[in-house]
Amino acid sequence: MLADEHQEEYDALEQGWRRYFQPVNYQEEKLLETLIRNDWLHRRAERRYLQAEANLTFRSGTEGGRWSIEDQQRLELMQHYTLSAERAFYRAWAALHRLR
Repeated sequence: MLADEHQEEYDALEQGWRRYFQPVNYQEEKLLETLIRNDWLHRRAERRYLQAEANLTFRSGTEGGRWSIEDQQRLELMQHYTLSAERAFYRAWAALHRLR
């Protein structure tokens, strides 16, 4: 958990997914843990991406302002984290549904 995150939010997310899937065995439990973790990571990465974009836009003075190569690479890294967590989430989602 990072400094700007709240355990209560994670717990609510976890409870919601547990109510939805109601795992009945070890395999479903592990897939559900993967799904929950990646939902949380996706939300975090998306927040970080939006924060980085807002900071760069503010710093450049205009929405069409010039960003450095480092700025662009940071945004691309944030986007990569977002997409990775999203893909892992949907893989776990699909695997859980196949088990049902």
